[in-house]
Amino acid sequence: MTEGGGSILDTYERYNQRMRVKFRCVCGSETSKRFEMLHLYRLPYCDPCSLKKATERSKATIMKNYGVENAGQRN
Repeated sequence: MTEGGGSILDTYERYNQRMRVKFRCVCGSETSKRFEMLHLYRLPYCDPCSLKKATERSKATIMKNYGVENAGQRN
């Protein structure tokens, strides 16, 4: 996995979108997610890192669109 810095822990000869893939997040925790989440949505993060990334993306989008960090701050 190049995006997100995660690394796959096992070798998979066959896979499908619902298969769970074991990987190590960039923070070092080992976890698993469905192949679909890793390949299609490009989210190679554990749950805490996924939440942090989603918050960062949300803040960046709101800042770009409205010029504030929180949508509740706009008038």
